[in-house]
Amino acid sequence: MKFKLISTLLFVVLAFVACKNTTKKRTNASTLPPELQAMNDSILKDNRNAELYHRRAIYYLNNKNIKDAADNMKVVMMLDSSKAKYYVTMGDVYFVQNNTRDTRNYLLRGLTKKGSKLEVNTKLAELYFYVKQYDDAIQYINNSLREDVHYAKAYFLKGMIYKESGDTAKAVSSFITATEQDPEYYNAYMQLGIIYALKNNPTCLDYYNNALRISPKSDEVHYNIGMFFMENKKYNKAIERFTLLGKINPRNREAFFNLGYIHLNFLDVKTEALKNFTDAINADNNYEKAYYMRGYTFELMGDIAAANRDYTKALALYPDYEMAQKGLERVAK
Repeated sequence: MKFKLISTLLFVVLAFVACKNTTKKRTNASTLPPELQAMNDSILKDNRNAELYHRRAIYYLNNKNIKDAADNMKVVMMLDSSKAKYYVTMGDVYFVQNNTRDTRNYLLRGLTKKGSKLEVNTKLAELYFYVKQYDDAIQYINNSLREDVHYAKAYFLKGMIYKESGDTAKAVSSFITATEQDPEYYNAYMQLGIIYALKNNPTCLDYYNNALRISPKSDEVHYNIGMFFMENKKYNKAIERFTLLGKINPRNREAFFNLGYIHLNFLDVKTEALKNFTDAINADNNYEKAYYMRGYTFELMGDIAAANRDYTKALALYPDYEMAQKGLERVAK
C-alpha cells in the first residue's frame, strides 16, 4: 500500500511539472528559447528520466527562475535520490533563496551519495565562507584538494578566506597557485590585481592585463586600471583607459564621470569636464553625482542658471545630498 501511494504521488508530481513546463508552454512555443524547448520535448518523450529534469532545473537556476528550478529538482529527488550532484543543485536552489540551513543539510547528505564529492566539498566550503565560518570552510577545501590536488577553485577559495582574514601573503600565494593550476582563472588574476593595487604596486597591472587576456572587454578590469593610473597621478594614461572603457561600454557612467573628474580637478579643463559629466548623465540619467559635478562645473564657469538646474536635479534624485544642497545655496545668493 505504501509503495502504491508513493508511486501515485510520483505520477501526480510528474504530470504536474511536465504539464506546467511543457504542454502549457507549447501554446506559445515560438516564444521559448530553443534550448528550453528542446529540454521540454525530451521530457515529454521520457518523463521518468531524472537527468532530464536536472538539466532543466540547472537551466532555470541559471536564468534566475527559482520556482521552476525547485519544482524540477523535487521531481529529480523523487525519481533518483542517489547521486551527489543532485544534492549540489538542490543546495544551490536553497542558497539563492538565502536558506543556508537547508543548503548545508542537502550538501551534507550529498557527501553520502554516489559520485564525485569534489563539488559537494567545494560548495560546502563556499557556504561556510559565505557565513564567515572560515575554519570549517578550510576543512572542506582541504577535502576537495585531497580528491584533486590540482583543483584551481579550491585554491581560489583559500585565497578569498585568507584575504578576508587579513593574511594577504597567504591570499596572494593561494591566488597564484589557482592561476598555475588554471591559467585562464579570471577571478584569481582580478584578486591579485586588487591586492597589489591596494599596495600601490604597479605589479597589479600585470595581473589586470592577464585578466584582460581572458576577458578583453571587461568593464571592471579597465576601470581598475584607470583608477590605478588616476590615483598615481598618471592622468593621461587614466584618460586613455577611461576613454577606452566608454567606447567598450557607452552605458558605463563611471568611465565618463572619472574623465570629468580628472579634467575638472586635476587638469582644469572645464569645457571637457562639462562634456564628460554630460556623457555620464546620458549613460544614466538618474546619476545624481554627475548632475552635481556638472552643476559645479557650470558654477565655476559662471553659468548660474545651469548650475541651479543641475543642483536641483541632483537633490530631486537624492534629497539628502548635502553637497548639492550647499551648491544650491551658493548659486541662490
